[in-house]
Amino acid sequence: MALNGQEFSAIVNRIQADVRDRMVGFAKEKAYPILISIASIWGWSFSLQRLKF
Repeated sequence: MALNGQEFSAIVNRIQADVRDRMVGFAKEKAYPILISIASIWGWSFSLQRLKF
């Protein structure tokens, strides 16, 4: 099945949009809580270091 350039780029754009949507959904579900926990851990260690000195 031969595709011309326009059809090929349309398929590539659709795949990229799908991947982007999945990554955004994954980031909202998984990465966002992970980032919040990392930030809170970093904040706690930072405040503990300040208390030591």
